[in-house]
Amino acid sequence: MDIFAFLRLLRLFAPRVCSLSIFVLIFFFDSCASFAKIKDPRQIPVINSDKETAPLAFGEKEDTSDDVAFWVHPTQVQKSLIIGVSKDKRAGGLAVYDLKGNEISFYSHGSMNNVDVNQNLVVATNRLHHSLSFFRIDESAKLSFLSDVVLYDDSKTTSKTKEPYGLCLYKHRALGRLLAFLPMKDGNLYRYEILTDSKGNVELKKLPGLQLGNLLTLEQDQRLQEFVRRSVIFEGEESEMDEKLAERHQLEGCVADEEAQTLYVGMEKFGIFKISNLLGTLKGEMLYSINKLKIDPGAGEFPPGTPRLTDDIEGMAIYPTSKNGDGYLIVSIQGISEYAIFDRKSTAYLGSFAITTSSDGMVDEVSETDGIDVLPLAIGSDYPQGLLVVHDHINTSSTAEIERGNYKLVSFEKIINILKTFSTASY
Repeated sequence: MDIFAFLRLLRLFAPRVCSLSIFVLIFFFDSCASFAKIKDPRQIPVINSDKETAPLAFGEKEDTSDDVAFWVHPTQVQKSLIIGVSKDKRAGGLAVYDLKGNEISFYSHGSMNNVDVNQNLVVATNRLHHSLSFFRIDESAKLSFLSDVVLYDDSKTTSKTKEPYGLCLYKHRALGRLLAFLPMKDGNLYRYEILTDSKGNVELKKLPGLQLGNLLTLEQDQRLQEFVRRSVIFEGEESEMDEKLAERHQLEGCVADEEAQTLYVGMEKFGIFKISNLLGTLKGEMLYSINKLKIDPGAGEFPPGTPRLTDDIEGMAIYPTSKNGDGYLIVSIQGISEYAIFDRKSTAYLGSFAITTSSDGMVDEVSETDGIDVLPLAIGSDYPQGLLVVHDHINTSSTAEIERGNYKLVSFEKIINILKTFSTASY
């Protein structure tokens, strides 16, 4: 076992050994505050995972998986697919899995960070090529490369804030216009219209975007800067203070609600934003800001009724329950390995949950999730109310060996069931 695997195992098991002695308590204190995976069921509901995808077959041993998306089969939903990314710099690309978690194929094509799907079009941000990479997927689960559309000339800048980062697609159903939104590390939300022809050629038309950092008040921005300073000092990265402060408005996670014609975006270190008027002049508002940092003592403890939000706001997904705007917005809170649920129509906070091992113990618990997605359709008896897929940062085998990153599958019926408890419980 290499040192990286050893350190990650410490992070994984620290919460379970914190009570061994005062010495061990002190030694593991920071890990307990930041990386606890086992949630107290008296604080939030904990549900079992059901299945998991195969670990990424290529790349470094460290986790290089991140975002994930469903491709929905047009006629047989059980034949739908899961598409996950690998951001490995040497062997990155897209992995395709069936709904049992079996890897069907892997398309190596650079350091992929985020992915989204619209019908048979698969789009991914490519940090190696500084581009959006476009693919077609057919009913045989075959990915066919279309093109890379370079977003900027990397010879003119070395700034990491220009790397293609987050991604979500939005299609206006009446007009048929397809847009790509790119949340960036500098707080900019870029917007492009995707134009394709019958030969598969792809062009991007850049439209005016929005700087989400400008939506913060002076007091909010000062609070955010203080959060960043504390985190940098905690991590011992004082030499990177200026860079971290410049990236304090970093965005990544997003999801488009096509029926409501709105977009949700996460500012990783501060809050959740709602964007409207997606075809016109973008309008944004902050819905929620974080309540504490993941490094704070008792980071997983919140007063009753308080949204359980810390820094590292990541993946987002929409689960619609009607065509009238009803349903749920689910957001990964990576800092405390939880998932916050909001009412889709009112955006009210409903509660949070965590994901632990499968009931048979064969699938490990989930931690530090980046990307998530929802397939809101019945898939036989296994998933009668749909399926949630989530990234798992610390993926371990049944013998506690660190494996390459993967994705966990959870029946959405379990989440529907815990939603019934939120109205009477104080989480």
